[in-house]
Amino acid sequence: MTAPKVLIDTNLVSYIMRGQAEAQAYAKHLQGNLLAISFVTVGELFYGAEKANWRPQRRLKLETTLRNFLVIPYDYEIAKTYTRILADCERKERPISFNDA
Repeated sequence: MTAPKVLIDTNLVSYIMRGQAEAQAYAKHLQGNLLAISFVTVGELFYGAEKANWRPQRRLKLETTLRNFLVIPYDYEIAKTYTRILADCERKERPISFNDA
């Protein structure tokens, strides 16, 4: 039997990488699960590194950390689900950002 997958967002990956206390609040939900991130999260993290002009050693740490996650790539089913989430949130008058969808 394989471990359940848990999709986590950019903020949580950042908390984990920095060893921040916020990451501990999620620990019980993450333990024993296969942790996944979207390709958008990968892009957001590399963008942050580029924008902050990280040195090569810190970029290498980011790349090494990202290898610990299953990266969910783009496909048509994900794109359709993405649009349903965005539209549903808007209908409920609780819009979210494109990247958070």
